[in-house]
Amino acid sequence: MRNSYRYLLIKYNGNVKTHVEHDGFDYEYYIPEKDMYIDVYNHWSHGNEPYEGKSYQMDIVKTWQQKDTPNYNEAVYNWTVKDVYKRKKAKEKGLNYKEFYDEETFKKWLEENNDK
Repeated sequence: MRNSYRYLLIKYNGNVKTHVEHDGFDYEYYIPEKDMYIDVYNHWSHGNEPYEGKSYQMDIVKTWQQKDTPNYNEAVYNWTVKDVYKRKKAKEKGLNYKEFYDEETFKKWLEENNDK
């Protein structure tokens, strides 16, 4: 799956770097020509959308916490702490940063922002 995202990014943008570190954070993709960082969170452990503390999101977190397994505990941390902090820091630093949670949205964005 990851290779298909990389392939599509290369198809539409040319040069794409993978797993680029910037200010202590690892970003899945970096497009140098656009100075753009991209993460694709298509794994359940990152939720299906950015965590904002909405009541239905807190219900999901509660369900995950009740399962009390290493995978679910890590998912709670990833979605509610790590991803939120990374997003906040990217915004504070003024990074050109995009997050995607599903392939359909990712492809639509690529088509709408096609340079080639």
